[in-house]
Amino acid sequence: MMATVVMNGRSIDIFPGERKGIKMKILVAHYSRTGSNRYLAERAAVELEADLEGIRPVVDLQPLILLGTWLGIGPGIRRLEHDPKEYDRVVVIAPLYLGKFALPAQKFVLRYSKCIREMFLATCCGSTYEKRNDKFGYESAFRHIRKVAGGGTVHCEAFSIGLVIPPEKQDDSETFMNTSLSDGNFKGEILEKFEGFIEQVKE
Repeated sequence: MMATVVMNGRSIDIFPGERKGIKMKILVAHYSRTGSNRYLAERAAVELEADLEGIRPVVDLQPLILLGTWLGIGPGIRRLEHDPKEYDRVVVIAPLYLGKFALPAQKFVLRYSKCIREMFLATCCGSTYEKRNDKFGYESAFRHIRKVAGGGTVHCEAFSIGLVIPPEKQDDSETFMNTSLSDGNFKGEILEKFEGFIEQVKE
């Protein structure tokens, strides 16, 4: 028996056994300053066979972005090349500042969360699992971004930069500040966690 589903505004006839073969349309949007979150986004886009979109603030001055992140106000974002409404799922990847997602990511979520069916947020951050519930830990950022989304479906995941730092350097704040993700260190526990995140997006 044939069934009909609607995807991205188009009706598609599906025969028994074909439903699982439908390919979701996914957008990976990212904001990054040091490159780690850009690396995460580019890698995710490849694994998900997704379109890649850079989130660009109207005014990209770091002091202004930091202040705006804390206050929740500040420069908006530029027009996107891809329309999030045309995608089944959207993945947003950005750093955390002062226990919140960077202002450009907040602006993206605030503008588009109501028209996105399912949104995933991820970050490469300095917050470790042990300190995830601290004032500036990533759990605080996850709670805040869900409020920004206004009740939409939001899944969050953190990739601590500490996962690629040797045990003897875990208490060295300078090492945390100067370490970025790369093909050379993206392995082991952080790679396993990333692969799990990708599978979650695909489900």
